[in-house]
Amino acid sequence: MPKIKTLLLFTNNYPANYGDTSFIEPEAEALSKAYDLVYVVRFSNQANDSNITMPSNFHLIELGLTNRLNIVFKGLFNKTSIFQTYQLLWQERQYIKKISHLKNLFFATLLGRYFASKLNPLLQNNQMDFDAYLFWGMGSGYSLPWLKHKKLNKVWMRLHGGDLYLDRQNGYIPFRLNMLNNVDSIVPISLQGANYLQTTYPTYNFNQKIFVNYLGSLDYGIASTAPKQPHFVIVSCSSIIPLKRIELIYQSILLASKTIKIHWHHFGDGVGMSDLKKSINSQPNHENLTINLHGQTPHRQIIEFYQSGHVDLFINLSETEGI
Repeated sequence: MPKIKTLLLFTNNYPANYGDTSFIEPEAEALSKAYDLVYVVRFSNQANDSNITMPSNFHLIELGLTNRLNIVFKGLFNKTSIFQTYQLLWQERQYIKKISHLKNLFFATLLGRYFASKLNPLLQNNQMDFDAYLFWGMGSGYSLPWLKHKKLNKVWMRLHGGDLYLDRQNGYIPFRLNMLNNVDSIVPISLQGANYLQTTYPTYNFNQKIFVNYLGSLDYGIASTAPKQPHFVIVSCSSIIPLKRIELIYQSILLASKTIKIHWHHFGDGVGMSDLKKSINSQPNHENLTINLHGQTPHRQIIEFYQSGHVDLFINLSETEGI
């Protein structure tokens, strides 16, 4: 009897209705056809999360950690090998240059041990044939060094921005070389990412397993026949975090609105939302400017917005973008 072809899919948020779901959802259909069974292992687990509908052969393993105390307790007290943990930490010692590096290593160790303690018993199921796909090189993916690798046939790891470039993480990403060495395919989302890997780790022969695969979207179509509005319609879509510079978008649009009527839509939320609203409310006159901060919005609703109305300009002022 053939074994059940099974995939472990490591995510940050999917299938929650935010975050990396908008990127993973288009891939899910293809994965559901390639595997008999897909276990989704997500890092984030908020009590009020609403989930999208997954393919019928997808199953969510609820292993998410809700707070720091929870991470410390579950990361320390589990059945993952203490000796293996010691070996991994000893290997990492040479890369620790700052106190912040040590904190990151401690956090990653707790995560890796906890997730591995839940997944390794599953890997012992001899009726299943396992592959693994890490959508990120961090988060729940930190379990990779502790997983029973002999039970995994193929392992793919995507790399984007914050989980790739060391300067984005204060010069250190825990277990980076261990993970790069133990995957079969390294999948950066840009040529720049591939070049970075080759130049950052020149003594390691990663070239044979680096495969660039761009993130994108299915073509849902746009409202090409929608009537043009009496005002100039601008749309932005991203988290409201320093990297995305949404405040700069607002200031630019505010300046432009002195000469033309503008309707600005922003989709996304984040730590900067409160400050952005304060900045907007501090302006006494928005005579030529209408602002809609839609907040966190399901991917399908954003697509419906693009399909149903006229948009003049999409704007992005991020400090850096993966592609």
